[in-house]
Amino acid sequence: IENFIKKMTQNYCIFRIAKTYDNNVHDNTLISDFLKKSKDKSLVYAAKDQKFSPLYVFDLVKITNFFLKKKIIGTYNIGGNEKISRYNLYKTFNNLLKNNKQYSRVKLFKINLKYLKFFENRPLNLTFNIKRLLKIINFELTDIKQIFLKTVK
Repeated sequence: IENFIKKMTQNYCIFRIAKTYDNNVHDNTLISDFLKKSKDKSLVYAAKDQKFSPLYVFDLVKITNFFLKKKIIGTYNIGGNEKISRYNLYKTFNNLLKNNKQYSRVKLFKINLKYLKFFENRPLNLTFNIKRLLKIINFELTDIKQIFLKTVK
């Protein structure tokens, strides 16, 4: 699709978007999914070997508005600052819940991605190189730990 768009016009902007998350406790994204498992006192199996760059959905909105306002064209990787495994992210979330009375820490198990069952093959590296994006935007991307703490409150 990218090649088709580039062939058809010179005036385009393509975003390659990383996995997004929100601070809504009912949206079934990264944080709300973890908190649901925490309330259910679930056992959580999380891949240690697959890395990704989670992106706060409102950062995506800011980036989109910025690009539209400045009429920026080209192809851009849009992702968060961190390159982290699901296991390490959940471990961080668990640590942030240490003294929380509303949520319990989950029982977290570190495994390799190949032991999780999916319909399709999934790559181990889902991270994005966002250096080009960071040179253009005039604001900092949100830290997922901040949003996690805000959501817990």
